Amino acid sequence: MFSGDILMKRLIHYLLSVVLSYAAIANAENYTLQHEEMFNTAEAQQIVRYGDIDNLGFGWPEGFDPFSGESTPGHGYPWIANSEDADGTDRIMVVSSYVGTPPAGQDGYTSYTSRPDNMPREIVIPFTAPNPLLNSAILQIFVDDFQALVWQAHYQVTMNSVRVPELEELLNSLEQTGPIGKLITFQIPDYIIDTMHDNQLKIMVDDPETGAGDGFAFDFFRLLINPRQLQNTGIINGYVFDKITSQPLAEAMVAASTTQVKTNAAGYYEMQQVPAGLVNLRADIIVGYQSETVNLDLVANTTITHDFYLNPLEMYQLFVNKKGDGLVTSKDGIINCGSVCSGDFESGSSVILTAKPIGDFVFGGWSDPCSNQTDDCIVNMNQAQTVTAIFNPISSYMLSINKIGKGTVTSSPAGINCGTACNKKFASGLVITLTAKPNSGATFIGWKGCTALASEPLQCSITLTNKKTVTATFGAAETADIKVTAIKLTPASPRTDSVFSAEITVKNQGSATVNGGYLDVWSNQPKTQKCSAFGEAWIDIGSLDAGASKTLTVNLRSNSHGSKTLRAFADSWCQTRESNEDNNQMTKKYTVK
Repeated sequence: MFSGDILMKRLIHYLLSVVLSYAAIANAENYTLQHEEMFNTAEAQQIVRYGDIDNLGFGWPEGFDPFSGESTPGHGYPWIANSEDADGTDRIMVVSSYVGTPPAGQDGYTSYTSRPDNMPREIVIPFTAPNPLLNSAILQIFVDDFQALVWQAHYQVTMNSVRVPELEELLNSLEQTGPIGKLITFQIPDYIIDTMHDNQLKIMVDDPETGAGDGFAFDFFRLLINPRQLQNTGIINGYVFDKITSQPLAEAMVAASTTQVKTNAAGYYEMQQVPAGLVNLRADIIVGYQSETVNLDLVANTTITHDFYLNPLEMYQLFVNKKGDGLVTSKDGIINCGSVCSGDFESGSSVILTAKPIGDFVFGGWSDPCSNQTDDCIVNMNQAQTVTAIFNPISSYMLSINKIGKGTVTSSPAGINCGTACNKKFASGLVITLTAKPNSGATFIGWKGCTALASEPLQCSITLTNKKTVTATFGAAETADIKVTAIKLTPASPRTDSVFSAEITVKNQGSATVNGGYLDVWSNQPKTQKCSAFGEAWIDIGSLDAGASKTLTVNLRSNSHGSKTLRAFADSWCQTRESNEDNNQMTKKYTVK
């Protein structure tokens, strides 16, 4: 049943909307529109809003600014969703896993609404393709009555079907008993930016697993593309200390919404221009300390001071020994041995080590305490640990290339580049593929001491069981040179909108027989054409012996009267290798009567 208070609020909503619309005009934003897109604003290159700005239809208290960062006063419920509102806004939604047996009770939104009307809905925000391109984006959401901590919900968020754990953490930390509304500002991660190039952002918020009795609502979504400076901001500052010793911690990372800073030598941090609203403030990324997160309500043009006291973690050292030539790295990048063969790790953590042999060595295994002896090593850091990576030398043989003529020979795996590097030791039993590449004006004749591949004669394979020499022979190449030598029109001056013929003579001036490819012809084309061009008419030239000529005829239609330039292009798809690629086109001036 709807209370009189709710009905009264609905009745005055229109008047409040009028007031807000006048305020919005001053900021070039019309709060009453369900979808609005603005360009080149002070806050962003492009702003896209989804849903009207009306506090779920209740209107705003007098003088209240939804972007100020203040929470709304509590409001009544339930209410009737307006079909004219943007889908998924101004309506109560209850998590899809709710089936009537919640783990920790249920809220009023759940109790006073029913399926299917209260099922979560996907938000789809279309936007015009940004110019310049989309590089970064901020999402502002006016959220209402999220209470995951109270009702044991666990919200999942996807953007364009990709999970967004950073936003999940923020929503799952909210406590909006009242119900009350609050603006949150979220920096969209790069991995989501990469999915937005089809010019839309699809957002789904739901808890599909816990069965919690938690309802929620959204008033509006505001997407800022290539943001500049938000208008409603505040300052957050404070210190980061060791909780045990109270000593300040330098170089601790403190992150909030769209900005992050490091503490100075005195442990002090200060964030300017933090977006107003709920701020999820986090201090972490400092070795040996447990991270800490706190939610703060930042009101525009105010300063919040918050000090962090981080618990030190018990740390153990991991030391890596090597036998033989190889590289050992840890997945987190702390160990790179190479040069850095030890590191400090949190008690109880697992360190993943990877071994990579160098040169004529093969990986032979790990010593204890590795749980996996042959693949990646996993070390449980319940105490100081020492691990040895064993690299064993392997038998190797010399492969030498004897090159005759002009060309290069390369190998896979790499090592031969002959050219200059014509000798290389490889592991015994290794199968090596050699590739020949003749220089310009040369051709590859064949291999000696290596089996040519049937599918690719320029390649051969060899298995090293002892020292071996391979000879690659290159010789002079015969080449073609296709040239258009003559164009004859019949009639010489065709009439307007009539069919006329062009006899075109093509000659192979080179020393090799080739396929001449296609002859493309244009009735009026003064510009030189590029490979793969399509003419108004075309014909297959066919085979051309060295020194041979061939005359081909195509029919064309004349268009408007006046002076024209007929163009013929032999081997127009550039399929034939030629000694001269610049003489394949010829033009002829003529007049259409």
